[in-house]
Amino acid sequence: MQTENVRVSEIRPTSNVEVFNLVLRQEITKPMDKNGLAFFLPKVIGAQIEKRVAFRTVDQEFMDEYNIFESEEDNVCDFAKAIGMPCKIVVDETFEQRSWESSDGTIGEQEPKINPQTGEVLTNGGQAIYRNSRLTLDMDELDEFIAHDKVSAQATTTASAAVRALTS
Repeated sequence: MQTENVRVSEIRPTSNVEVFNLVLRQEITKPMDKNGLAFFLPKVIGAQIEKRVAFRTVDQEFMDEYNIFESEEDNVCDFAKAIGMPCKIVVDETFEQRSWESSDGTIGEQEPKINPQTGEVLTNGGQAIYRNSRLTLDMDELDEFIAHDKVSAQATTTASAAVRALTS
């Protein structure tokens, strides 16, 4: 199920029977300026979709007042329509790692962003980048991305020289 509108994907119970965690999802088509290859190779690359997720804690009164329900393929709970206000999920990238304590006392730590093709941690100036997302009612609020370090040209040149040495 794909939609550019924020939808209620899941309703998770908490230890308090009157409080719930909403799993909110939104899929956004990446702008062409962030996806140059799609412009030149539309049949090969196509539009790239960015999947965003945010969590919002609500109580039973909120759920009842706004008729919040879990979305299904044929019945989507559009969060903005339900609450009567425009909303979106924004991304905030940072160098600060979040940590939390679970109900059983164990400490959890946020994982850094990784390159999905190589599995390498994405960094900027050697510092790991952490991606956070959250729901906002401010439609003018912008995403905050941190550009990650690029693979150095030296590594590619060295690899090419090694291949030439093997083939000569």
